[in-house]
Amino acid sequence: MKKIVSMRIFFLTIKFSYYKIVLTITKIMIFSENNIFS
Repeated sequence: MKKIVSMRIFFLTIKFSYYKIVLTITKIMIFSENNIFS
């Protein structure tokens, strides 16, 4: 039972870090687009 809980926490952590990486890449892309057009 405890193993399943730790696996779920593990996958949640991976999903969260993946989301943060995607968000950071999106911010960088938007920022560089703004720099190109300005």
